[in-house]
Amino acid sequence: NLMHTPAAMLAPLLRLTSGWSALYLGVSVIILTVFGIITSHRREIPAFAVSAIMLTAAFISSGTDKSSTGRCNTILYLITAAACFALFAFIHWKTLKRPFVVILCLLLIADTFPSYGLFYGDQTGLTPEKRLSAIENDTLITEAKKITTQRLAFLGTDSKAASISYLAAGTDSGKASLFSTDISSAPVSERLSQLNTALCDGSYLYMFDSLLSMGADTVVIRKGDLYEHGLDNTLLTSSAGKLGYTLVDENGAYLLYHLKDSPACFGVTSRYDGISIGSDASEISRMFPSIEESASEYVDDYSFNDLAKYGIIYLDHFKYHDVTAAETLVTKLSQKGIRIIIFADGIPMNRKSRTQRFLDVECQPISFINGYPEFHTKKLGTISCDLFPPDASTWNTVYLNGLDNVLGTADDLDKHLAFYGTVKNDNIIMIGFNLTYFYSLTHDPTVADLLSGIVETPRDKTAEHSIIPLKIKYTSRSITVTSDTDNVNTGLAYHDLFHADSGKIWERNY
Repeated sequence: NLMHTPAAMLAPLLRLTSGWSALYLGVSVIILTVFGIITSHRREIPAFAVSAIMLTAAFISSGTDKSSTGRCNTILYLITAAACFALFAFIHWKTLKRPFVVILCLLLIADTFPSYGLFYGDQTGLTPEKRLSAIENDTLITEAKKITTQRLAFLGTDSKAASISYLAAGTDSGKASLFSTDISSAPVSERLSQLNTALCDGSYLYMFDSLLSMGADTVVIRKGDLYEHGLDNTLLTSSAGKLGYTLVDENGAYLLYHLKDSPACFGVTSRYDGISIGSDASEISRMFPSIEESASEYVDDYSFNDLAKYGIIYLDHFKYHDVTAAETLVTKLSQKGIRIIIFADGIPMNRKSRTQRFLDVECQPISFINGYPEFHTKKLGTISCDLFPPDASTWNTVYLNGLDNVLGTADDLDKHLAFYGTVKNDNIIMIGFNLTYFYSLTHDPTVADLLSGIVETPRDKTAEHSIIPLKIKYTSRSITVTSDTDNVNTGLAYHDLFHADSGKIWERNY
């Protein structure tokens, strides 16, 4: 991260030793831009001014706290564009004296030397074919392609990710592939991002459950992503086995898994215990793999029959088009015996009351510093939780007013604050204090026990899947999928430009 700061952008020696790791702006471009703005004529000033604006934007972007591939790419775009505008104005600067032209040209030439290693190379003598062949063997991609029947997935952060992606899909022996790197434009980008998160936090059942539903029969995983988060591959392999994947090979850096007896082309039918609805639905599904992620964040986008087939429904940062319709739907479902878990921090703002309000329960904002007070619960008695993480020492959340049956409270400033309980009937449970997010950050076993007693959903259970052989015919204008079974997840990524000659196209698990 130190190599992406404003200071690093003006450090040619750092670029000389670190290569692409350091985002070097080019001191000569700054000198040319400033000199041009001060001394050039009206014709050249606009281009120099645009260069100055882009250079300033690059500095501001490099000074932000957040470090990501997207931010680094933005800085590179700005630097490149600024240099182009500055050079364009320099070339068209007809009135500039020859001595200044020579000095500026020499300065621009000299400023390329810190980057000489990027085009001169390391002089190993390896041809691209030999280098790529070595990468292919080292990463187990060669063997992975041999055993892949439908789709090859690669998980993990790797400096060779672009080469691995090319080797998997872009050669004569290439396979359809699924990569969790450089995913911003993928139609399943959100799911791919969740796969990376699951790999790093140990949610392996969810990870392999997702890989199966996305049609990946072969998976290569970088070990370094496990070790960097204090994890090992023992649990990974046992979780893979529950979904039918076996470890077929490994080396010092990579693991190779394959789905046993997978057809050449297949889809999956799945039966989930429950469904999570809302923008944080993925958090619930990652925690409980037997819970399906919804395609829509709106509760009232679903009919009673759509949701009545589930035993439990989670609402986490959900939305609704009509509050009365949403409340009526939730109440009817609970009366049928379906458990509804509502995470109160994500309840939408009620337009009439101007408060977070749902089913006559109102959320009141509160902040805790460093940690929660003691919890008093009917199931577990009095319990204490871990402290908040250092970067979240001020915890903004809500407590609940209007519960019919209070099951958990905390004392703060002589007030009994309800943080979970039931409303309308015993099947609708509301939870405040942002407990699920707290658990995702701390993995506090006390909170795990508390949540397990509330939600009654096992963490070690996945959906019931059946692998269904498919026949898929591709033409220039159509994809025809033939299956002997209804309601099969085809493994084709959903695009909003799809349309059917008859019937309805629907999205499930992206």
